[in-house]
Amino acid sequence: NTFEIDTNASGAVTQVVRTELSRKGETEVSIYSDANGDQRFEKTFEIEVAGASTRFLEQHRFTFDSAGNVTAEMERKGNGAWKSERIDANEHFQLLSLNGVNYLVKTEAERDGIEFTLLRDDNGDGIWSQIAEGETTGLHLNGATGTIDLVGIQSYLVGADSIVG
Repeated sequence: NTFEIDTNASGAVTQVVRTELSRKGETEVSIYSDANGDQRFEKTFEIEVAGASTRFLEQHRFTFDSAGNVTAEMERKGNGAWKSERIDANEHFQLLSLNGVNYLVKTEAERDGIEFTLLRDDNGDGIWSQIAEGETTGLHLNGATGTIDLVGIQSYLVGADSIVG
């Protein structure tokens, strides 16, 4: 584990960032913030990013309509078979490009925040690999649209760059 502590001009702690390398080869980053200065910290952001030693990446296929909206999702199971996944009313998909890399961001509104999954199809074969997942209650979240600020989390995705070919 490593910890980074941010302070304000008067020296009060405003944010704590915990980074941990898991046994599965993933890097987990958790951000705890004190939004109102009462010294009670809440987890406002968490992301788990696959790394070079990750053995298995979830794989998905999507059907897109002419506007680029996801209309169907399938997930590859452990036996290699593809299984249809239901798209719930609280799930949304966005195709985004960041520095020339295409991502599919799946967000799911929950009672206490937004859960998100980041997928990439680097070789254009239509199979999207899940490279990261997380949740947020405000940080890196556009509250007006319920979308994730991909630029804001770009630095966390570096570990996944070497695993999807």
